[in-house]
Amino acid sequence: MKLTKFTITIEKQKLDAIELYAHEKNLNVEEEMVLEFEKLFRRVVPRAVQNYIIASNKPIKPSTNLPSFGNNQDK
Repeated sequence: MKLTKFTITIEKQKLDAIELYAHEKNLNVEEEMVLEFEKLFRRVVPRAVQNYIIASNKPIKPSTNLPSFGNNQDK
């Protein structure tokens, strides 16, 4: 999945307070923001679109039922 940076502007005092109390609770502010972003994604984006995005980001596994070529010992 391709990642992108997302920047917001907030009040410095609020960010300082969040960082202070997050540190006391052993929380990482950036990780918490990613979790909240995921909640917003699930709440706002229609389920069919969510499923499409999730499916399009999964790696495709090669089928084990395909015939192999090149190493056949049949003559």
